[in-house]
Amino acid sequence: MDEKQVTSPGVRAVLALVLSCALATGLLELSGVLAWRAIGGVEARLGKALLHHHFLWMTPASSFLIFGLAGLVPALLSRFRPRTAWRIASVLVSFLIPFTLLMTVRGLHPIAALIFAAGVARWLAPRVEAKGARLAPRAFPALLAVWLILLAVSFGRDALRQTAEARRLPPPPPDAPNIVLIVLDTVRADALTPYGSARDTTPTLARLAAMGTLFQNARSTAPWTLPSHASMFTGRLPGELGVSPTQPLDTTYPTVAEHLRSRGYATGGFVSNFIFGVSEYGLGRGFTHYEDRPLSLEDLFGCAGIGRRIAAPAWDETRWAWSRLKGDATWYNPADPYFVTHRQDAAEVRKSFLKWADRARKQQRPFFAFLNLLDAHAPYLPAGKRSAHFGRHIQCWADYEILRNWDEFRSRDNLQERRTGLVSQEERALARDCYDDCLAALDKELRRLINDLAARKLLQNTLIVVTSDHGENFGEHELYSHGISLHRPELDVPLLMVWPGHVPEGRVVTEPVSLRDLPVTLADLAGQGQGTPFPGRSLARRWHGDSTTDLVFSELPELGMRAVQEGTKVFIHYGNGTEQFYDHALDPNEIWNISDDQGAQYDVQRLRAAVNGLDSVRR
Repeated sequence: MDEKQVTSPGVRAVLALVLSCALATGLLELSGVLAWRAIGGVEARLGKALLHHHFLWMTPASSFLIFGLAGLVPALLSRFRPRTAWRIASVLVSFLIPFTLLMTVRGLHPIAALIFAAGVARWLAPRVEAKGARLAPRAFPALLAVWLILLAVSFGRDALRQTAEARRLPPPPPDAPNIVLIVLDTVRADALTPYGSARDTTPTLARLAAMGTLFQNARSTAPWTLPSHASMFTGRLPGELGVSPTQPLDTTYPTVAEHLRSRGYATGGFVSNFIFGVSEYGLGRGFTHYEDRPLSLEDLFGCAGIGRRIAAPAWDETRWAWSRLKGDATWYNPADPYFVTHRQDAAEVRKSFLKWADRARKQQRPFFAFLNLLDAHAPYLPAGKRSAHFGRHIQCWADYEILRNWDEFRSRDNLQERRTGLVSQEERALARDCYDDCLAALDKELRRLINDLAARKLLQNTLIVVTSDHGENFGEHELYSHGISLHRPELDVPLLMVWPGHVPEGRVVTEPVSLRDLPVTLADLAGQGQGTPFPGRSLARRWHGDSTTDLVFSELPELGMRAVQEGTKVFIHYGNGTEQFYDHALDPNEIWNISDDQGAQYDVQRLRAAVNGLDSVRR
């Protein structure tokens, strides 16, 4: 008898079976994720376990997409060979259900999961084939309803929270300025035009510096993103905050966003750093509106085990292969090490910020906006297609591979693997040239941002602060990337402030200053300094004639490193007891460690005591 004459489930039944099993599997996986996050603590929510904040609906949706794509074959076949199609669909879902769930088990090899899932499918498939046509159409509407509820909850909670917080805002203070804090992620000071770069990388920054005050020796509190931002927001040093890749910024200390919001400010954060900049790491605290990871197909895959471990890497490698086939190494901007995702560039952040700022203006509120721009971060590829400005640029696939893998040199597991012996002079030059090219692209976006603010007539009453969270190594001290030392390439960052009529024009502050003083400075300049919860002193005192020499501290607690700068003198203490002392007046590149010199002992002993007593000077 011809198979078409046999009464078998048709296209709708096949789709109902596949999609209902997809949603059921996704909801089961979501239940496991929620349970693990509940019992696993912060380590179950951060680092490599970090998920998109819309994971509630994205986890089932990922299974829905993967199952649905796989189910297209039996669905189409069911029009011609319904019995065969139904049998294939039954085997398919019987395999995908256990395989998908097993892919969430860390440490389980995909081949082991495949073998185990195949064994389950052999037992399960006949039962699905016998009962699936009756159960799947009944289950699908209920499962779909649950998913729609999760979708509504995921989006609705953000909207309700923002609305509720906006209604609770007190009346704004009169004549309070807007504040725009721009953090150029991974930008070292000496690579910029106003800091003496041999290349005119950032003419816009140079013009801004002429419009306001430039701090020539600004120093970050940490050489990597999370502790540095946390210090900029709280005024506390990394050792006080205890943040790490598995420990977010907690609620012990108030943030500048919380302080300004309590004074009637609209607060908005716009972040390109999709790892440590996301709200789960605590940097979103105090912001009524916070945009970190946008929705993307890659993140949709990444919210489910099978998508994260198989589909996303396969999609990534497909794009790489297509790019290589085309011979075009610039179209695809690689992502962070944990997820295959498009990296939001400065142009996208600028547009999102301006859209939000327009809404804040309609509410007649001053706003505090935080913009994190990641364009100069490894792998140093400017967004879009354009010719390079400086030196070498990517000419072949091998060049692209160098930049793609550049961040591997920062691995903290083996310091020796980051030494210069593994990096040729040509490779180093390529990376530095591309880095400077990214700075030039970033500077152009800053120019557009300033022009947009001017077109909205906002510049006159807006305090603009431009800085960086940390710098970057390009072979200095035989180190690369960041987060691995307390030397100048990682700690010396730009800092300039512009506010016509309030911040002096063309002023250059030469005394070393710390980014930990930013919160108290912002509160002070906004006229909200009375009763401030932040330690430190406002940097505005520097243009009022205060030339006091401060102790400027930096820390890398996870490697046991502490550093202090006083004037031109810098002392660094390592966890293994090693000490270094430099005098920037004589040795600006920190080449000669003179900690054992007899003539330096007075300063070494003073600064050593300051570092050893750091806990007591934390205020």
